[in-house]
Amino acid sequence: MKIQFKFGDTWDYPYFINDEIKWGGNNIGIKGLSKVVLDGIAEPCTNCKAVVDYLIFIKKDVIQYIEKNIGQYDFTDSEGYYLILEE
Repeated sequence: MKIQFKFGDTWDYPYFINDEIKWGGNNIGIKGLSKVVLDGIAEPCTNCKAVVDYLIFIKKDVIQYIEKNIGQYDFTDSEGYYLILEE
């Protein structure tokens, strides 16, 4: 499953859990934050075509884990892509 998000260098890099976010290009966000949650969207399901939103949790620029987005966070007051949980 591919999940797209906008944080760090927004080139189309493939990432996995425990990977470090790349910086230095078309950056969105702030490098080195203690805890950040990102708004991510998965590619549509190949069977049912459903689109599922995910949360991506980042700690010091390292992807920690993902979970389904069921409205736990409100991204409307942010830049729309991420929320700083701890600086």
